[in-house]
Amino acid sequence: MTGLLVACVVLLTLAVVALVIGIVLLARRLRAVARTMEDTLRSGRDDISAVSRDIHQSLSEADNLMRATREQVGRVDRILTGVENFAEGRTIVDAAEKAVSSSRVTLLAAMEGVKQGLKALRSSSNKSKEEANDEQRT
Repeated sequence: MTGLLVACVVLLTLAVVALVIGIVLLARRLRAVARTMEDTLRSGRDDISAVSRDIHQSLSEADNLMRATREQVGRVDRILTGVENFAEGRTIVDAAEKAVSSSRVTLLAAMEGVKQGLKALRSSSNKSKEEANDEQRT
């Protein structure tokens, strides 16, 4: 019976040793899996950061492009309005009206100047006649 007891103890010892070896191998494998997972997560985080920067830059460029497009549309609208006005003759008519009104004002100012000059000449002529008459009387 002692032989059987020794055999059981040996078998139990072998089972415990096998169990400990299995646990050690499992711990090593789990450590390797944890390292691989950590490297994968770090790589994923770096990739996500790079993609995030690229998306941010792309959105900024798209915003700049939209702003430039709005400005160009405004310029084209102003040009088309000018072309429409020119085609309808408004531009020419407006320019002619401005020229006529400014020349009318200039002519009126010139005529007023001539009137004032004539008045000045008449008044100086009248004064010189009066002075001549006064000298003859004396």
